[in-house]
Amino acid sequence: MLVGTGVWARFLRVKPLAGDPHVAEFRRLREEGLIALIGPIRQEILSGAAPRERFEQLREVLRAFPEIVLRADDYETAAEFYNLCRSKGEQATNVDLLLCAVSARHRVVIYSLDGDFGRLARLLPIKLHPQPRP
Repeated sequence: MLVGTGVWARFLRVKPLAGDPHVAEFRRLREEGLIALIGPIRQEILSGAAPRERFEQLREVLRAFPEIVLRADDYETAAEFYNLCRSKGEQATNVDLLLCAVSARHRVVIYSLDGDFGRLARLLPIKLHPQPRP
């Protein structure tokens, strides 16, 4: 499963919100060994992490998760997805489209708080993880 930055941010907060269903779901998925990372998500999470001690702490946490290494065809597929979405009037970030490309190649689910993925899922061969209930 590929997890979007918004879910990671909730889980990685210094003090996660008590009762947050996304934090509980993330923990469950982590315990089952279902979460993987891609480099651009790692970069988004670490960018702006301060002070240096927090950066180092986050880096160590992230190293515990398996990484799906991106290939040239992932970037090509992401560009194809961009062109398709744009032709249908939908916009998405490069990172979101890379998530979609990797999701399609590996047939893994995307877990994101970003509503854009709902629109992308109508156009692209991706599957989304259902939002947990409070």
